Amino acid sequence: MMNENMDCRVMKTCQEVQKLLGEDYEVQIQKTMKNNHCERLGITVRERNEKIGRTFYLEEYFQRNIDVETVAHQIAESMLESIPMPLMKWAESFNLHNLGNLKNLIRFKLVNYDANKEELAERPYIRYLDLAIVFYIVIDSNPDGVMTTKIFNYNLADWKITEEELFKIARQNMERQFPVCVHTLKNVLLEGILEHGEEIDEEDVFLIKEMAKDAPALYVMTNRSQTFGASCMLYDSALEDFAKSQGCNVVILPSSIHEVLLLKHEKRMDFKDMREMVMEINRNEVPEEDVLSDSVYLYDWKKKEIQRVE
Repeated sequence: MMNENMDCRVMKTCQEVQKLLGEDYEVQIQKTMKNNHCERLGITVRERNEKIGRTFYLEEYFQRNIDVETVAHQIAESMLESIPMPLMKWAESFNLHNLGNLKNLIRFKLVNYDANKEELAERPYIRYLDLAIVFYIVIDSNPDGVMTTKIFNYNLADWKITEEELFKIARQNMERQFPVCVHTLKNVLLEGILEHGEEIDEEDVFLIKEMAKDAPALYVMTNRSQTFGASCMLYDSALEDFAKSQGCNVVILPSSIHEVLLLKHEKRMDFKDMREMVMEINRNEVPEEDVLSDSVYLYDWKKKEIQRVE
């Protein structure tokens, strides 16, 4: 539930953007239900009499303590400079009835089943353990973000295909356009440090290396875009190839909808402690809309299947 102060700032931002862009544009407050039933508050900007526009979510701006006037100017500038009108015209005429024109644009992602049960009633999905495979279409991708649209039950009825056929199309696209990436957690953390070179000193680098000496080797599995990378769990041979490289079963920790952590399975492992750790991280470190699951999974490399550890 948005507080009164946030609602007031959003209203003022909406008014300021309208003033800056003038009567040629329509600016409206937009509440959107995102993953895990999380409500996002923003403003949608479109050229007057056009159906397609852009939505700017405002929480990130205000969390960085950016004032309303600056936020409004940034949104107005982004709208004027970054949106190619031919794309907007094309998106407006986008034909969702013709599957042939859409096949290469279909994607899938993994979400928590229970947390999204209400929305899933309107969307084609495949139940997978305590998760759900859901589908969407990428209309455009550029440095400012990705324009997508969800796939609903009525789309599937138009296309006359099953959820399994849709999944096959989506997975082929994902494997081709966003191949799996697996790196050690240590290297991922060190790369993060390099990106913030002046903010983190050599002592931090030393501590990460020392911690990695005694800890079991953790690997991060995601895709090339690092967006919805947990879906790589379901790529055709991603987990199989990793398990073969380790020569054993693999424990999977759902870090978020964007990546999972992998480690070699050992007989002495305490899965209860692992589940408690995953739950604590989900509650305190992961944004609510990015949480995938509180579960721990085990990939059996001989059976080539994932199971939820009870």
